[in-house]
Amino acid sequence: MGNLSYRSAAELPSQRKILIHGDSGAGKTRIGALAPSPVIILTEPNGLATIQSANPDAIVVEATDLKTVTQVLKDASDGHLASMGRKTLVLDSLTELQRMIRDDILASKSGGTFSLQDWGLLTDRTRKLIRLLRNVRMDILAIALSQHETEESTGLRHVTPMFEGRKIPNEIAGYFSAVGYAFKQYAEDPSNPEQKVVQHRVLFGGPQHILCKTLPGLQAIEEPDLGSWLQKIQDSTGAEAPPQQAVAEDPTLSAKPTRRRRSRSAS
Repeated sequence: MGNLSYRSAAELPSQRKILIHGDSGAGKTRIGALAPSPVIILTEPNGLATIQSANPDAIVVEATDLKTVTQVLKDASDGHLASMGRKTLVLDSLTELQRMIRDDILASKSGGTFSLQDWGLLTDRTRKLIRLLRNVRMDILAIALSQHETEESTGLRHVTPMFEGRKIPNEIAGYFSAVGYAFKQYAEDPSNPEQKVVQHRVLFGGPQHILCKTLPGLQAIEEPDLGSWLQKIQDSTGAEAPPQQAVAEDPTLSAKPTRRRRSRSAS
């Protein structure tokens, strides 16, 4: 039996895997397009125009089936993408990838309806897809839509990544080192106080009912710049974690009303 390899944390390769969720138009795809040397697995065709405008040099793989997605993850895991000079793998979006899994399960059925067994299969296959990311030796940015559900008893609105299955959002978040909530807000235009400008931001240190988590080096609210986040995380490596950050103001308070929270038949 061979000897175990004992190494300090500083000697191990960096595992920077970030999940960003938010509503449509919150700027998630643009963050991915401007990531350092990205390869983008694109399942949302509408995002291509944003990528072409933000970064024409980004490599885009238009994924219409799960086989394509799996092949890109394999190429990332075996170092092929890194050998091409690519630094970041972007998945846009995980929400749509789970829908592709669901459609694949439905295609194998004659009745066209989901059973309790099918819900369990969907959960298992979603987990397996996310676990493939553990083998990727690149920085990862995964993108998802947000879902907003209101607790009937308290009126508290929960904001989580949009996935089928009540336990899945928190479980998937556990596979990522940081989770951010992308949102937009309106502010005065410095050159014209009578006008409002849209500002895009990402929340990493928010209130408990918004699913997010941070890493040392990141502020509670960050500019939508993945390269800057990665540099801040890198700069903090080996240093003591900063004091607990103050919780940022809830950016969803001025958002549109959402549906009531309800239980699902299976998870």
